[in-house]
Amino acid sequence: MIYDSKEVAFEEFQRVFADSPVLNSRTVDDMQDSFRVRLLNPENYAGVVSEAKGSKGCRPSRTSIPSSNPCSNGWARSNGPPSP
Repeated sequence: MIYDSKEVAFEEFQRVFADSPVLNSRTVDDMQDSFRVRLLNPENYAGVVSEAKGSKGCRPSRTSIPSSNPCSNGWARSNGPPSP
């Protein structure tokens, strides 16, 4: 599991929208902390999706995996860093 701060999310936003008029429409404070899950075997995604679905703070997430791959329907948790 990888934690991304809102600062990291903003850097990625700036990279993705560098040539877009949308670039100046957001600030760091508009971003959210998030977690990303990278599976050792992406074909075993169903258990992760099943566990995350319906959990507070989880939402569908786009990935860099082609849409023909079922992993592209992943889930992301975006409710800040883990509790101690």
